[in-house]
Amino acid sequence: MIYVFLIMIEAALLIDMFRRIPFASAPHGISLYCIAAQIVFLAAPLFPSELFSAAGNLWSFREPLQGFLLYFSIFCVSYGSTIGVKSRAVSFLSVGRTGLLGLAPKLDAHLPLLISAVYVHTALYLISSDHAMLWQNNKYLLINSSVYVSSDVPLAGLFVSTFQLTGVLSVALLGLLSSQGRRVYALAVAPVALFAIALAFATSSRTIVVYFAVLAFTTAASGARHKILPSATFGALALLGLFGALEGRHAGSFGLSAVPEAVYRCFAPRNADFLGAVVNLFQGVFVTADSLKTEATYAESYKLLSFSPLPSFIDGFDEIRRLHERRLHFYVPMSAVAEAVMFGPIYLLVAAATLFISARTTVLLAAEERFVMSIVLGTMLLIFFVVANAYPMRNVYRQILFVPLIYVSLRLFYRAGSLKWQGRRDFG
Repeated sequence: MIYVFLIMIEAALLIDMFRRIPFASAPHGISLYCIAAQIVFLAAPLFPSELFSAAGNLWSFREPLQGFLLYFSIFCVSYGSTIGVKSRAVSFLSVGRTGLLGLAPKLDAHLPLLISAVYVHTALYLISSDHAMLWQNNKYLLINSSVYVSSDVPLAGLFVSTFQLTGVLSVALLGLLSSQGRRVYALAVAPVALFAIALAFATSSRTIVVYFAVLAFTTAASGARHKILPSATFGALALLGLFGALEGRHAGSFGLSAVPEAVYRCFAPRNADFLGAVVNLFQGVFVTADSLKTEATYAESYKLLSFSPLPSFIDGFDEIRRLHERRLHFYVPMSAVAEAVMFGPIYLLVAAATLFISARTTVLLAAEERFVMSIVLGTMLLIFFVVANAYPMRNVYRQILFVPLIYVSLRLFYRAGSLKWQGRRDFG
């Protein structure tokens, strides 16, 4: 009964959030994720047990209250970040038409530089990679690991680990420029975007979902009726890509040579893939609850550096992680949410405050009618919040911290340029 009561409270608070802030921002997504995760968590005993074979020992099934209350607490942090904020109702598509599609002309002078930058990063990625492993390997997650990186290239780890960001940028530029009919620029950035998509297939990475979702949104944002079918197609490919990535983890064949097989898997999923996709999307709630049951202890150096915004080649975290990381299973790390709890009250407070500030940043942008920035930063926060439920703190903290830092940087930029931030009523 307590579960139903808490979900009813969450539903009432969520309705109040949408009433005050009709424009969906990161707190809306985080709150919905928490509610959905709690429901999936409670319904898990009804699912086939093999779907959870990689999610730890599932001790949490026998005592779900602790995990459930933890996600109720996260919901409260998310809701609290919206208190006192109101915004007007604006649809995502109208934001796209007036904001995102108006962004490319404003960046005309910078587009050659942006496109050159993604090519430079792609070249550095290829130079930093082990080409034999890039073409073919038989171990999931081997690509982008320290084993994969060439030791002869300075900063090789940085070039490899950040390439997915360049991939997202190139795919977004491709979708945006194509929607505007700017074919020359679109064709110029297409090779990098297609390489990023191929790399996601080659690694059976769920990043493929992000790439196709970005293409779906940037295509739909044009507002043209003839773009509805392409946008829906990209959305369907995102879902099929998730099915293929889930099955591809166990295929034993990775790398660019395995791309045709990976693409085929997307269109020939197993019968259990839909339930598998649901469980995978919310696997963090199981990983977190099971992680808490381990009552693991951590070295102070591991705790501190998990919150470090510096790359590993500067603060030496790779060596600390090798010595002190705790995992549920060889393939299943502790979640950032669980680590924040197990690190102790001070670290938990820092993590909660960072989530609160980042979430509030996105709703403040919506209240100031900076809807495009609210979408961009809100999507970034929501993605890394979901990742935080299944991967350690070090993998997500600095990315979540970027949200308020970008917000503050933009305010300083406008102030330095003698431009008004408050009161501007555009969608930018």
